[in-house]
Amino acid sequence: MNDIPLAMLESGEWAEVTDVSGNPNIVSRLSELGVMNGCKLCMLQQGQTCLLKVGESRLSLGCLYSDCTIMVRPVV
Repeated sequence: MNDIPLAMLESGEWAEVTDVSGNPNIVSRLSELGVMNGCKLCMLQQGQTCLLKVGESRLSLGCLYSDCTIMVRPVV
């Protein structure tokens, strides 16, 4: 399966992060929050401020999301 931007995931869909790029400070902060290459996440709610499940946590991405590119590979 091909990599797609995180924003293209449907609600309830799981994916593995394959690349996080952009502003180094934002990429570092996302890594601290658990969003890094190889992690699995679930799109709980789509939108400009998306809601993700990362591990046992829920994470809302708003302004962080607009300053970087997160590529994922959907998990079937």
